[in-house]
Amino acid sequence: MKKNLKMTPEGTKDFLFAECSAMDYICTSIEKVFVKGGFKRVITPALEFYDVFSIPSSGISQESMFKTTDNKGRLLVARPDSTLPIARMVSTRLKNNTLPVRLYYKQAVYRNNPSLAGRRNEFLQMGVELLGAKGKRADLEILTSAIKSISAVADDFRIELGHAEVFNALSKELDIDNDYKEKIRVSIESKNYSALNNLLDKLKPCKTVSAIRSLPSLFGGEEVFDEAYDICKGTGAENALDYLHTIYKELSVLELGNKLIIDLGLVQRNNYYTGMQTMKTILQFLSVTTTRAKKSAFSALNQSRQM
Repeated sequence: MKKNLKMTPEGTKDFLFAECSAMDYICTSIEKVFVKGGFKRVITPALEFYDVFSIPSSGISQESMFKTTDNKGRLLVARPDSTLPIARMVSTRLKNNTLPVRLYYKQAVYRNNPSLAGRRNEFLQMGVELLGAKGKRADLEILTSAIKSISAVADDFRIELGHAEVFNALSKELDIDNDYKEKIRVSIESKNYSALNNLLDKLKPCKTVSAIRSLPSLFGGEEVFDEAYDICKGTGAENALDYLHTIYKELSVLELGNKLIIDLGLVQRNNYYTGMQTMKTILQFLSVTTTRAKKSAFSALNQSRQM
Protein backbone atom coordinates (compact mmCIF):
# COMPACT_ATOMS: atom_id res chain seq x y z
CA MET A 1 0.00 0.00 0.00
CA LYS A 2 1.39 3.40 -1.01
CA LYS A 3 0.58 5.12 2.27
CA ASN A 4 2.53 8.30 1.37
CA LEU A 5 0.90 8.75 -2.02
CA LYS A 6 -1.14 11.79 -0.94
CA MET A 7 1.29 13.31 1.56
CA THR A 8 4.13 15.78 1.26
CA PRO A 9 7.41 14.99 3.03
CA GLU A 10 7.84 16.35 6.53
CA GLY A 11 8.85 20.01 6.55
CA THR A 12 7.37 20.73 3.10
CA LYS A 13 3.99 21.97 1.87
CA ASP A 14 1.95 22.85 -1.17
CA PHE A 15 1.25 26.52 -1.85
CA LEU A 16 -2.14 27.53 -3.23
CA PHE A 17 -3.59 30.58 -4.97
CA ALA A 18 -3.41 33.50 -2.51
CA GLU A 19 -0.17 32.23 -0.99
CA CYS A 20 1.42 32.04 -4.44
CA SER A 21 0.23 35.56 -5.23
CA ALA A 22 1.63 36.84 -1.94
CA MET A 23 4.96 35.12 -2.58
CA ASP A 24 5.15 36.61 -6.08
CA TYR A 25 4.39 40.07 -4.69
CA ILE A 26 7.07 39.76 -2.00
CA CYS A 27 9.72 38.43 -4.38
CA THR A 28 9.01 41.05 -7.03
CA SER A 29 9.11 43.89 -4.49
CA ILE A 30 12.45 42.75 -3.08
CA GLU A 31 13.97 42.05 -6.48
CA LYS A 32 13.27 45.64 -7.52
CA VAL A 33 15.38 46.84 -4.58
CA PHE A 34 18.20 44.43 -5.46
CA VAL A 35 18.27 45.44 -9.12
CA LYS A 36 18.15 49.14 -8.28
CA GLY A 37 21.17 48.57 -6.03
CA GLY A 38 23.17 47.15 -8.93
CA PHE A 39 22.92 43.48 -7.96
CA LYS A 40 22.59 40.85 -10.70
CA ARG A 41 20.77 37.57 -10.26
CA VAL A 42 22.50 34.20 -10.30
CA ILE A 43 21.17 30.66 -9.82
CA THR A 44 23.20 27.78 -8.45
CA PRO A 45 22.33 24.07 -8.81
CA ALA A 46 19.88 22.55 -6.36
CA LEU A 47 22.38 19.68 -6.06
CA GLU A 48 25.96 20.41 -4.98
CA PHE A 49 28.88 18.18 -4.14
CA TYR A 50 29.07 17.48 -0.42
CA ASP A 51 32.64 18.87 -0.45
CA VAL A 52 31.31 22.42 -0.90
CA PHE A 53 29.70 22.29 2.55
CA SER A 54 32.12 19.95 4.34
CA ILE A 55 34.61 22.69 5.21
CA PRO A 56 34.70 23.46 8.97
CA SER A 57 33.70 27.09 8.42
CA SER A 58 30.41 26.21 6.71
CA GLY A 59 28.56 26.01 10.02
CA ILE A 60 26.23 23.40 8.51
CA SER A 61 26.31 19.97 10.12
CA GLN A 62 26.28 16.93 7.88
CA GLU A 63 23.21 15.66 9.76
CA SER A 64 21.21 18.68 8.57
CA MET A 65 21.85 18.00 4.86
CA PHE A 66 19.83 15.82 2.51
CA LYS A 67 22.28 13.52 0.73
CA THR A 68 22.30 11.38 -2.38
CA THR A 69 24.88 10.08 -4.88
CA ASP A 70 25.42 10.56 -8.59
CA ASN A 71 26.02 7.76 -11.12
CA LYS A 72 29.73 7.77 -10.23
CA GLY A 73 29.07 7.23 -6.54
CA ARG A 74 30.05 10.79 -5.56
CA LEU A 75 28.26 12.28 -2.58
CA LEU A 76 25.81 15.08 -3.36
CA VAL A 77 23.63 17.26 -1.13
CA ALA A 78 20.48 19.24 -1.73
CA ARG A 79 21.59 22.87 -1.42
CA PRO A 80 21.32 23.76 2.33
CA ASP A 81 22.49 27.35 1.87
CA SER A 82 23.24 29.79 -0.95
CA THR A 83 26.37 31.60 0.19
CA LEU A 84 28.96 28.84 -0.27
CA PRO A 85 27.67 27.74 -3.71
CA ILE A 86 27.88 31.36 -4.86
CA ALA A 87 31.42 31.60 -3.48
CA ARG A 88 32.26 28.44 -5.45
CA MET A 89 30.73 29.93 -8.59
CA VAL A 90 32.55 33.25 -8.24
CA SER A 91 35.91 31.52 -7.70
CA THR A 92 35.46 29.65 -11.00
CA ARG A 93 33.01 31.23 -13.44
CA LEU A 94 33.58 34.83 -12.35
CA LYS A 95 37.21 34.72 -11.23
CA ASN A 96 38.29 37.21 -13.92
CA ASN A 97 35.51 39.72 -13.25
CA THR A 98 36.33 43.16 -11.95
CA LEU A 99 35.69 43.48 -8.23
CA PRO A 100 33.51 44.16 -6.40
CA VAL A 101 30.89 41.73 -7.68
CA ARG A 102 27.26 42.34 -6.69
CA LEU A 103 25.01 39.29 -6.94
CA TYR A 104 21.58 38.34 -5.68
CA TYR A 105 19.74 35.04 -5.47
CA LYS A 106 16.19 33.75 -5.17
CA GLN A 107 16.14 30.00 -4.72
CA ALA A 108 15.01 27.19 -2.46
CA VAL A 109 17.27 25.66 0.17
CA TYR A 110 16.83 22.38 2.00
CA ARG A 111 17.55 21.48 5.61
CA ASN A 112 16.99 18.08 7.22
CA ASN A 113 15.64 19.36 10.53
CA PRO A 114 14.79 17.07 13.46
CA SER A 115 11.28 15.61 13.44
CA LEU A 116 8.57 17.62 15.21
CA ALA A 117 10.86 20.67 15.37
CA GLY A 118 8.23 22.83 13.67
CA ARG A 119 10.74 24.04 11.10
CA ARG A 120 10.55 23.94 7.32
CA ASN A 121 12.87 21.58 5.46
CA GLU A 122 12.32 23.46 2.20
CA PHE A 123 12.11 27.23 2.06
CA LEU A 124 12.82 30.05 -0.34
CA GLN A 125 15.72 32.39 0.35
CA MET A 126 16.43 35.78 -1.15
CA GLY A 127 19.60 37.69 -0.49
CA VAL A 128 22.63 39.46 -1.86
CA GLU A 129 26.35 38.83 -1.89
CA LEU A 130 28.86 41.66 -2.15
CA LEU A 131 32.21 40.11 -3.01
CA GLY A 132 35.55 41.88 -3.25
CA ALA A 133 34.59 44.77 -0.99
CA LYS A 134 35.04 45.22 2.73
CA GLY A 135 34.98 47.84 5.43
CA LYS A 136 32.41 50.34 6.57
CA ARG A 137 31.16 51.30 3.13
CA ALA A 138 30.47 47.69 2.18
CA ASP A 139 28.72 46.93 5.47
CA LEU A 140 26.55 50.03 5.15
CA GLU A 141 25.61 49.10 1.59
CA ILE A 142 24.47 45.63 2.67
CA LEU A 143 22.62 46.88 5.72
CA THR A 144 20.78 49.65 3.90
CA SER A 145 19.87 47.15 1.16
CA ALA A 146 18.51 44.79 3.80
CA ILE A 147 16.41 47.50 5.43
CA LYS A 148 15.07 48.79 2.10
CA SER A 149 14.24 45.24 0.98
CA ILE A 150 12.25 44.33 4.05
CA SER A 151 10.63 47.80 4.12
CA ALA A 152 9.27 47.04 0.65
CA VAL A 153 7.11 44.23 2.04
CA ALA A 154 6.70 44.87 5.78
CA ASP A 155 6.28 47.98 7.90
CA ASP A 156 7.07 46.74 11.41
CA PHE A 157 10.35 44.87 11.69
CA ARG A 158 13.73 45.00 13.41
CA ILE A 159 17.16 43.76 12.35
CA GLU A 160 19.41 42.35 15.05
CA LEU A 161 22.95 43.59 14.54
CA GLY A 162 26.06 42.05 16.05
CA HIS A 163 29.76 41.56 15.38
CA ALA A 164 31.36 38.11 15.18
CA GLU A 165 34.70 39.41 16.43
CA VAL A 166 33.32 40.35 19.86
CA PHE A 167 32.96 36.70 20.84
CA ASN A 168 35.94 35.57 18.75
CA ALA A 169 38.30 38.07 20.39
CA LEU A 170 37.11 37.20 23.89
CA SER A 171 37.27 33.44 23.39
CA LYS A 172 40.84 33.66 22.06
CA GLU A 173 41.92 34.93 25.46
CA LEU A 174 40.69 31.74 27.15
CA ASP A 175 42.77 28.58 27.42
CA ILE A 176 40.13 26.25 25.96
CA ASP A 177 39.92 23.92 22.96
CA ASN A 178 37.61 24.41 19.98
CA ASP A 179 35.02 21.92 21.25
CA TYR A 180 34.64 23.78 24.53
CA LYS A 181 34.51 27.09 22.68
CA GLU A 182 31.70 25.72 20.49
CA LYS A 183 29.70 24.66 23.56
CA ILE A 184 30.03 28.19 24.94
CA ARG A 185 29.03 29.68 21.58
CA VAL A 186 25.92 27.49 21.34
CA SER A 187 24.80 28.43 24.86
CA ILE A 188 25.24 32.14 24.07
CA GLU A 189 23.41 31.89 20.75
CA SER A 190 20.46 30.11 22.37
CA LYS A 191 20.62 32.45 25.39
CA ASN A 192 20.81 29.41 27.63
CA TYR A 193 22.09 31.17 30.74
CA SER A 194 22.14 28.01 32.85
CA ALA A 195 24.31 26.06 30.40
CA LEU A 196 26.58 29.07 29.86
CA ASN A 197 27.12 29.55 33.58
CA ASN A 198 27.90 25.87 34.05
CA LEU A 199 30.56 26.04 31.34
CA LEU A 200 32.11 29.29 32.53
CA ASP A 201 32.09 28.28 36.21
CA LYS A 202 34.65 25.60 35.33
CA LEU A 203 37.09 28.25 34.09
CA LYS A 204 39.38 30.44 36.13
CA PRO A 205 37.55 33.69 37.00
CA CYS A 206 38.81 36.67 35.02
CA LYS A 207 37.55 39.74 33.18
CA THR A 208 37.20 37.81 29.93
CA VAL A 209 35.03 35.13 31.53
CA SER A 210 32.83 37.84 33.04
CA ALA A 211 32.51 39.56 29.66
CA ILE A 212 31.49 36.34 27.90
CA ARG A 213 28.97 35.61 30.65
CA SER A 214 27.30 38.95 29.92
CA LEU A 215 27.03 38.61 26.12
CA PRO A 216 23.54 37.02 25.95
CA SER A 217 22.06 39.90 27.97
CA LEU A 218 23.68 42.65 25.91
CA PHE A 219 20.89 43.48 23.49
CA GLY A 220 18.73 46.53 22.93
CA GLY A 221 19.30 50.04 21.60
CA GLU A 222 22.35 52.28 21.62
CA GLU A 223 22.52 52.09 25.40
CA VAL A 224 23.97 48.57 25.00
CA PHE A 225 27.30 50.06 23.95
CA ASP A 226 27.86 51.85 27.27
CA GLU A 227 27.47 48.62 29.22
CA ALA A 228 29.48 46.63 26.68
CA TYR A 229 32.41 49.06 26.76
CA ASP A 230 32.51 48.84 30.54
CA ILE A 231 32.39 45.02 30.54
CA CYS A 232 34.86 44.52 27.67
CA LYS A 233 37.32 47.27 28.57
CA GLY A 234 40.89 46.02 28.23
CA THR A 235 39.92 43.00 26.12
CA GLY A 236 40.37 42.31 22.43
CA ALA A 237 36.68 42.98 21.80
CA GLU A 238 37.01 46.76 22.08
CA ASN A 239 37.91 47.30 18.41
CA ALA A 240 34.88 45.31 17.26
CA LEU A 241 32.64 47.35 19.57
CA ASP A 242 34.07 50.59 18.18
CA TYR A 243 33.36 49.48 14.62
CA LEU A 244 29.85 48.26 15.42
CA HIS A 245 29.06 51.53 17.21
CA THR A 246 30.29 53.50 14.20
CA ILE A 247 28.01 51.53 11.87
CA TYR A 248 25.07 52.05 14.22
CA LYS A 249 25.65 55.81 14.32
CA GLU A 250 25.99 56.00 10.52
CA LEU A 251 22.65 54.23 10.10
CA SER A 252 21.08 56.54 12.69
CA VAL A 253 22.17 59.54 10.62
CA LEU A 254 20.28 57.96 7.73
CA GLU A 255 17.25 57.70 10.09
CA LEU A 256 17.44 53.90 10.06
CA GLY A 257 18.51 53.43 13.69
CA ASN A 258 14.93 52.69 14.76
CA LYS A 259 15.05 49.50 12.69
CA LEU A 260 18.10 48.11 14.52
CA ILE A 261 18.56 46.09 17.69
CA ILE A 262 22.10 45.56 18.95
CA ASP A 263 22.65 41.95 20.03
CA LEU A 264 26.15 41.02 21.18
CA GLY A 265 24.92 37.49 21.80
CA LEU A 266 24.59 37.05 18.04
CA VAL A 267 27.29 34.43 17.56
CA GLN A 268 26.22 32.28 14.64
CA ARG A 269 28.17 29.17 13.80
CA ASN A 270 28.88 30.17 10.19
CA ASN A 271 32.58 30.90 10.54
CA TYR A 272 32.81 32.73 7.23
CA TYR A 273 31.41 35.67 9.22
CA THR A 274 34.39 37.50 10.69
CA GLY A 275 32.75 40.88 11.03
CA MET A 276 29.21 42.24 11.00
CA GLN A 277 26.35 39.85 11.64
CA THR A 278 22.64 40.54 11.39
CA MET A 279 20.84 37.40 12.44
CA LYS A 280 21.63 36.01 8.97
CA THR A 281 19.60 38.87 7.56
CA ILE A 282 22.79 40.38 6.25
CA LEU A 283 22.74 37.70 3.56
CA GLN A 284 19.21 36.37 3.62
CA PHE A 285 16.89 39.31 3.93
CA LEU A 286 13.62 37.49 3.99
CA SER A 287 12.17 34.02 3.81
CA VAL A 288 9.03 34.46 1.77
CA THR A 289 7.10 32.44 4.34
CA THR A 290 7.53 35.21 6.93
CA THR A 291 4.08 35.74 8.41
CA ARG A 292 4.31 39.50 8.79
CA ALA A 293 5.48 39.98 5.22
CA LYS A 294 2.71 37.71 3.99
CA LYS A 295 0.10 39.78 5.82
CA SER A 296 1.53 42.92 4.22
CA ALA A 297 1.44 41.24 0.82
CA PHE A 298 -2.14 40.00 1.25
CA SER A 299 -3.19 43.51 2.26
CA ALA A 300 -1.51 45.08 -0.76
CA LEU A 301 -3.06 42.49 -3.10
CA ASN A 302 -6.53 43.06 -1.67
CA GLN A 303 -6.19 46.82 -2.06
CA SER A 304 -5.12 46.44 -5.71
CA ARG A 305 -8.11 44.21 -6.43
CA GLN A 306 -10.50 46.75 -4.92
CA MET A 307 -9.21 49.58 -7.11
